[in-house]
Amino acid sequence: MRKKKFGKRYQIVEKIASGGMATVYKGLDTLLERYIAIKIMDRDLMGDEVLIKRFEREAKAIAKLSHPNIIHVYDFGYERRQYYIVMELVEGGTLKKKIVDQGAFSINEVIRIGSQILDGLAVVHREGIVHRDLKPHNILVSSGGQYKITDFGIARMMQASSPLTHTGDLMGSVRYFSPEHALGRNVHFHSDIYSIGVILYEMLTGQVPFDGKDAYEVAMKHLKDSPLPPHYIKPYIPVEVSQVILRALDKNPSERYRSAEEMKQALLESMSDVMLINPNGLHAKPAKNQPTIRMDQKLNGRYQLLKYLGNSGMTKVYKGYDTLLDRYVALKVLELSSDQQENGMRRFIREAKIKAKISHPNVVQVHDVGKDDDLYYMVMEYIDGPSLEEVLQKRGFLPQEEAVHIGLQILDGLEQIHQNGVVHREMKPASILMDSDGRYKITDFSTAWMRSVSPPTQMQSDLEAAPYCSPEQARGDKISFQSDFYSFGVVLYRLVTGQLPFDGDHIHSILFKHLYEPVPHPKALNPHLSDSLCQVILKSLEKSPQDRYQSASEMKAHLSQALFF
Repeated sequence: MRKKKFGKRYQIVEKIASGGMATVYKGLDTLLERYIAIKIMDRDLMGDEVLIKRFEREAKAIAKLSHPNIIHVYDFGYERRQYYIVMELVEGGTLKKKIVDQGAFSINEVIRIGSQILDGLAVVHREGIVHRDLKPHNILVSSGGQYKITDFGIARMMQASSPLTHTGDLMGSVRYFSPEHALGRNVHFHSDIYSIGVILYEMLTGQVPFDGKDAYEVAMKHLKDSPLPPHYIKPYIPVEVSQVILRALDKNPSERYRSAEEMKQALLESMSDVMLINPNGLHAKPAKNQPTIRMDQKLNGRYQLLKYLGNSGMTKVYKGYDTLLDRYVALKVLELSSDQQENGMRRFIREAKIKAKISHPNVVQVHDVGKDDDLYYMVMEYIDGPSLEEVLQKRGFLPQEEAVHIGLQILDGLEQIHQNGVVHREMKPASILMDSDGRYKITDFSTAWMRSVSPPTQMQSDLEAAPYCSPEQARGDKISFQSDFYSFGVVLYRLVTGQLPFDGDHIHSILFKHLYEPVPHPKALNPHLSDSLCQVILKSLEKSPQDRYQSASEMKAHLSQALFF
């Protein structure tokens, strides 16, 4: 077979996979000098004229589809009594292999991958095509992390009369069949929705909703049994996410989602109150046996609590008074339950050490850290002024020159933070304070990490922080200094336009925009902005960290040019 050439240009290179009805080869398009995939149908199946007509019709329809989440079909033809299809070559493996290799996916991965698959399926359905055989085996993963739908039911056409009478690779498919498909009835778009529900169920839990010793037993379960809700299997799965999956798995097609778009929207909305992190920490347990804090309390006989200012993670922040040095201070007090003591205390001390290493006029200073009975506390410089968030809420947006001056101050502080090997991780206007001299200072290092320790992948986010989150944080990937430049770019964007580049009512919809949507040009919101400033903002908001500024000093140099517009 390796010496064979189809269509006078497609040279067979090696076999990739084979099933009961077709074999897929890696091939070379000798005309365009690119590698491709060639799917060659079994000769024994080519005697059915109805099948051939349907194959030609559907292959032509699929070839017209153009979407990043659909495998591209380049050509098809008939040669040596065999039909063949020439397709895009994707060498990253299948979604099924990923499931087998890693088991249950994190929730943010399921939402991200599910959204891609549903985007592709929406395009397929708009062309009037029903896939008929959606399963993880037929979803390919590109080297860039894109998920692509392939095998559009062509094999299943050959089983149209009674799918349960065929063997071979049927067992791999029947686990993803809709009830109506299992009965051999005509299937519609709702059948594909059911199959997507099974795929997402398997990604979330590591197992399919129905399994058995043979295809008949599995099919009967699709028809008669109710699936165990995903959150019963993995308790960290939010009920809202379970409900989306269970609706897709309804026995009655009319009770499922009406379209792939509707299911995707429901999937995104199910995450509105859920942190997009890994399966180990979606819901913080209410603390038990917490030490109580009294407003008349004086920590270690020195720091008097005066006024509660707000929360910051597991800490409460107070205005306080240092009776020894006769000055006002900010006191960050750690509140831990008995089962949180060890990890929480270690993280708190690490934060204090991070902050104490940094001395700069644009960074809030740490004065002291201590322990009073069961209370750990950190003493910081007290800033008696508004946050940048409060400034923006009052003024809307700022003139370019003022915004650039503020931005340069923030970058000065950020440069010092980075020089100490620290990534802030949560740069946002609420984390930037203005002192009585009009100087802006960076605070809120509660989520920062030092490059000397293993970088975190867990993205601690809420609806306030999500608009400032870098794409790599949204994915739960490793972060770097460039993550801070992205967040600062969002801050700068808002300073000069009064709006966020990406916003929404739900955390995941915002993060999805960070990952996949282009940044609206700042000039569309404020036509008076200079080109040089817009270039700085847009470069800092590049999706890839490598395409952003590589240092704070580099970004400062470019931002300074915006003063001379």
